[in-house]
Order: sequence, then structure tokens, then C-alpha cells
Amino acid sequence: MTFAGAGIGIGLLAGLPLAVAGGVAVATYALGAAISLLGRCRPRAQRIDPFTVGEAWRGSVKGAMQASARYRQVLNSMPPGPLRDRLADIGQSIDRSVEECWAVAQRGHAVTEALSALDAAQARPGPGAGGAPADGVLRSLEAQAASAERLRAVADQAQRRLALLEARLCEAVATAVELSVGAGELPPGGRLGDEIDDVTAQLSALRSALDEVGPLGQ
Repeated sequence: MTFAGAGIGIGLLAGLPLAVAGGVAVATYALGAAISLLGRCRPRAQRIDPFTVGEAWRGSVKGAMQASARYRQVLNSMPPGPLRDRLADIGQSIDRSVEECWAVAQRGHAVTEALSALDAAQARPGPGAGGAPADGVLRSLEAQAASAERLRAVADQAQRRLALLEARLCEAVATAVELSVGAGELPPGGRLGDEIDDVTAQLSALRSALDEVGPLGQ
């Protein structure tokens, strides 16, 4: 898939009409190259370090990590038994959610960095007569700026979505901690595990959507 085609895909995924989504492709072509360069210059870390991403993405990663650490601390203090075994299984699902949260944050951070690079490039237009941008250059810059703003809206939407999913994860973890401390019964039908699995699936879908902007790590 070309970067331009990926731009149309991410625009449609964000709920933009086809005509607008096509405009997103203009900025996405430049952004895809920038994101690829970012990935080559900074290999994917083997551990989760929220301080390697921007503040807008960092909070969700830290929140998910803290919830997981709290859960593990309580789980490790429980005596062996069926409840502990079931909660240990849920703990593995929580770990997968944290990993997906981190993957989303990495990709979102790369998008925002690429947008910053594009903004800097737009601030240096080629001169026309008398040092002013030529009409064609100016129109091109205006189109790129509009497309970048639409793509920035996709990044903002991803930030909000990540924060919402992190909040859902923390709520589910708090419920599991309460059950483990009180030695209560898990909700019937495995609803707690299903809730965490759903959060993980939605985080994975969000990561895939951000992947369409440009490949991270190539």
C-alpha cells in the first residue's frame, strides 16, 4: 500500500468523507516518509518506557502500567486457589492490554513528531518574485496545511480514544483488585475477563489504524 493510499484509509477510518479523506493523502505521503525515518533512527524499545513518548501519550501508558503493577502486587499476596488462578489468567490479559497501550502511544507519538516536522517544512516556503511564495507554491502549501490539520485531527482522536480505553482498563483492574482483596466471586460468565479482552481488541484496532499512517520501525 502506498502512503497516499494509506492516507485515504486512515481518513475513512476516522469517519471523514471520501473527498476529505483524499486530501489527507497529500500530507500522509510526507508523513509516512518521516515516520519511517523516525523508526529507523530509533529502534523499538524492548521495555515500556513512557518517558520516550510525548506527554499527550505518556499519561495513558503510565496509568495502564500503574494499574497493572497494583494488580500484580495484590495478586502475588493471594493464597493459592481457584480464585487466584482465575485472576492470574486475567492478569495475563491485563499485560496484553498494557503492551497494546504502549504500541498505540509509540505510533501516535511518531505521528505527532512527523506532523511537527511537516509544520516546520511549511514554515519555509520557496520564494517567488520579491521573496514571496509563487502563487502555485502558495496554493500547494495551503493544501498541505489543510491536509495536515485533518490528519492532526486523527491523532487527536486517537489520543482521546487511548485515554478512554486506558480508563476502562483501570476500572476493570480496580474491580479485579477489589475481588482479590475481598476474596469475592468473579462476575458470572467471565464478564470481567471479557471486558479486558475487549479493551485489548480495541487498542489493537487503534494501533492498526495508526499503522496505516506510516510504518513504524522500518
